[in-house]
Amino acid sequence: MVFSCPLRFLSVIVIATPCPLLLAIPVVILGSISLCARRSIVVKDSQALELISKCQRAIFDKTGTLTYGMPKLVEESYSSFFEPRFVFELAASLERHSKHPLAAAVLQKATEKKIEFRELSEVHEPTGKGLCGQFGKMSVRITTRSKLPSNIKRLEQMPRESEGLECVVLIDEVYAATFRFRNAPREESKPFIAHLPDKHGFKKFLLFLVTENLKSVILLYPPYMLNVALSKNLKLLEKRLIKQKPCL
Repeated sequence: MVFSCPLRFLSVIVIATPCPLLLAIPVVILGSISLCARRSIVVKDSQALELISKCQRAIFDKTGTLTYGMPKLVEESYSSFFEPRFVFELAASLERHSKHPLAAAVLQKATEKKIEFRELSEVHEPTGKGLCGQFGKMSVRITTRSKLPSNIKRLEQMPRESEGLECVVLIDEVYAATFRFRNAPREESKPFIAHLPDKHGFKKFLLFLVTENLKSVILLYPPYMLNVALSKNLKLLEKRLIKQKPCL
C-alpha cells in the first residue's frame, strides 16, 4: 500500500499498530537523559524533562558552574619600597613549591609575563605563617592579611581589605605586595544566560554563593533579572530557598 501523503501513512500506522507509540515515550525519555549526560547534566527525575518547558526561574551554583572554579590573578598592588617585577619573580618562584589553588593562578600569570624564576632555598610552610623561603640572605613570605604580625613595616601602603581572595607578599618582613584573585566566568556563561528569557521564557534567576565576592558574577546578568542569595552557609540557603527536592 503506497501513499503520496506522509501524514496519511503515519495515521494508518498509529491506528494499526499503537505499540510503537507506547514505546516511543520511554525511548524519548532515555534518549533525552543520555543527551543531558553527554552535556554533564544529571537528571534525577524524568518528570523534570516534561516540566522544564514551563519553568520561569533558574537556580545556579556559581563556582564550577558559571565560572571555571579556578581562581585567576586579577589585581596586583606593590609597595614603593621594592621593584614590582622583582617582587613578582620572588613570589612566583616561591609558589612553585606550593599546591595551593592560588599558587596555580600566580604561576599562570608568571607564564603570561614570561618572568624569570629565582632559586629559593629553605622553603617551608610553618603553621600560621604561610609559605616561606630564602633568596640568598633575603627572606620571602606569602601569607594572608589575617596572619600578618603587627610589626611588619610599610603596612600603610597595603590596600584596604576588599571582597574576594587575596594573599600578601613580605620580603625581609617588609610589606611588598598584595595579590587579589577571583573565579573567572566561563566564556559561554553570559550568552547562555542571555538567551534564556527570549528563547525559553525565564523571568528570574537565583544565584547560590558561598563567597562574598559578587564582582565575577554580577556582570553576567541584568540587575533586574537576578535575585542574589548571599550567605556563607549553604545549608541555611537550602533550608530557606529549596523546599522541594531538585529534579535537575
